[in-house]
Amino acid sequence: MNRLRDLALQALSSLWFVPLGIALAMACAAFGCLGLDAWLDGEGSGRLLLDTRSPLFGDVGVAGARAMLSTSAGALVTVAGVALSGVLVALSIASGQYTSRVLRTFTASRVHQTALGVTLGSFVYCLIVLRAVGSSADGAFVPEVSVFLALPLTLASVAALLLFAHGTARSIQASELLAAIAEDTIESAERWFTAGSKEPGAVAQAREIALPATRRGVASATSGYIREVDGHGLAEIAERLGGVIVVEKEVGEFVVAGDTVVSVEAPLGPESLDPELREALLGHLRIGTFRTAEQDPAFGIRQLVDIALKALSPGVNDVTTAEMAMHRVIEVLSIPARSASRPSQVTLAGQLRVMAPRRDFGRLLELAFEEVLRASAEHPRVLATVAEGWVVLDRAAAGCPTGESRRLLRRFVAGVRPFVEAHAGAEPALESSERTRTALTRLSGDGPAPPGA
Repeated sequence: MNRLRDLALQALSSLWFVPLGIALAMACAAFGCLGLDAWLDGEGSGRLLLDTRSPLFGDVGVAGARAMLSTSAGALVTVAGVALSGVLVALSIASGQYTSRVLRTFTASRVHQTALGVTLGSFVYCLIVLRAVGSSADGAFVPEVSVFLALPLTLASVAALLLFAHGTARSIQASELLAAIAEDTIESAERWFTAGSKEPGAVAQAREIALPATRRGVASATSGYIREVDGHGLAEIAERLGGVIVVEKEVGEFVVAGDTVVSVEAPLGPESLDPELREALLGHLRIGTFRTAEQDPAFGIRQLVDIALKALSPGVNDVTTAEMAMHRVIEVLSIPARSASRPSQVTLAGQLRVMAPRRDFGRLLELAFEEVLRASAEHPRVLATVAEGWVVLDRAAAGCPTGESRRLLRRFVAGVRPFVEAHAGAEPALESSERTRTALTRLSGDGPAPPGA
């Protein structure tokens, strides 16, 4: 089942599935239009629907219809070739300028997929209709409706090409790419860090159930990344068993076949975890060959950090892109900063049934800044941006009900502060160095806040 889901996700994020579906739909439309033309021709009422001598349609005979369809088909396949070439160029630029992990953002774009599908579908339509022109016994059959519809389809393909070119040009811009990644990650973080039980005694209640129970692990049958956990599906199984199910691995973590991924804490006999139950438990964990941000906001942060690191590399040396990436990282981290760190929990009828680990705010801080700080040693502007971002996160962490996020942030900043001050203060006269020192002062609380703060 996981393999089928993996293939389905890859298909939906590819450049062939949606275009192929549109092309097949266009082929069906072509056969439908030809059937309508054949019926109208048999009824002798074709001229009542379309006047082929009108200025809009022109006087189209067999030769004219063939010429029109041949020209359209040739132009459309050329347009499709140009569009695919543009995609390959965009993917090459994105992989070299940013990171290969963002390529799925390009191929999964519905704008690109739809535009390519309309162009290829129109080409298929013209080919099918062209084959039917003059195919009657006297060789004079002209499918008027079908030929007429080929014209707006060709014009629509031209518009799709313009949309495709515009979308490609926008998608390779750093600001657009970072915004797209941040949007998906924020949506994931809002679900991940606000879902679950907020009952104060939930964790203690789970342990009370687990103590007298027999704990049994279920090993993964395949290797890959945990992409999704169906907490409610697992909770229903736990309720039937009268216990608690513990997910042993984090979403986004790589597991090897044979690793324990789920444990059942319930009063079970030695024969209770039969193959059907094991398969049902594993069926609620989606394991695939690549990570997604759907339930894994850390993967979105990883992509943004990779873009920043690539921008700071000597071969690229694009400091502005690195600053923009860190702006988006701060935006994403502001969501977990407001939440108390706790396992993801699912309850049914007031009873805790599922517990799953997740990265707390402290680990996300390390993921977001540890490598970037080392790479920013020679870039004071990036250090200033990061330090000012910490001030923003400190403000967001004030909304954490337990105060834990602010403690984790300030502990992290205290640990890296000597490194930041050593490199940011190398040139005290620089405006970026002053920005860094001001931000660190505000975080430590040992100086007045600047006006307007």
